[in-house]
Amino acid sequence: MRDEVTLEALRCDAIVGIEDFEQRAPQPVEITLRMKLDLELCASTGSLAASVDYALVTSAVETLVQQGRWRLIECLARAMAGMLLAPPEPVEGRAALDAVEVRVRKPTILSSRAVPGVALFRQADDLTPVWRPFGDGVALQILHEEPTTAAYRVVVDADAPFAVPASVACEVIGGRVWRDDVPLGPTSRFARGSAPRMVGGPRGAVLLWVATAPL
Repeated sequence: MRDEVTLEALRCDAIVGIEDFEQRAPQPVEITLRMKLDLELCASTGSLAASVDYALVTSAVETLVQQGRWRLIECLARAMAGMLLAPPEPVEGRAALDAVEVRVRKPTILSSRAVPGVALFRQADDLTPVWRPFGDGVALQILHEEPTTAAYRVVVDADAPFAVPASVACEVIGGRVWRDDVPLGPTSRFARGSAPRMVGGPRGAVLLWVATAPL
């Protein structure tokens, strides 16, 4: 597959690393994504639903990176790959990816001596999603779990009520949810500790949850 949508040199601050000082203060990470899919339909019809909205991807990646306490950039890269390669729900309005290449670098950790990083390539067929039920009408796809960070892609059925746990930072990545009779769509974020009670929209919703411990 030669076609791809790319995001180059996305910079975010993250808690990431095995050293104690890396877990106490954020440091910049630099992310490059190459999302591989057939772009012929998008190019011929002009429909973004046949491609990937890089603005929505950027927002979701920022939430994943910034809200976790990552031990290794390898873990972060794997969680990103799982999120991006997940088969899209109809409410997401995006095409499925055939493969993804994720590069994560730590540009300041070694000062000017070198820039360490990882490059991870995964095909959609390489990953078998692992799901966990979370109440009626809500299911979690596990992207990553370790003692200090857990990340989930959350699929909510239409009109299903649910509560976001207090340990979770949340972003809507597809569809809509209702909170206090207000509809909220993609890129809507909820801070950890807010524990909002919400209802899935009339076509359901897909969320990204980043927790301080496995749920």
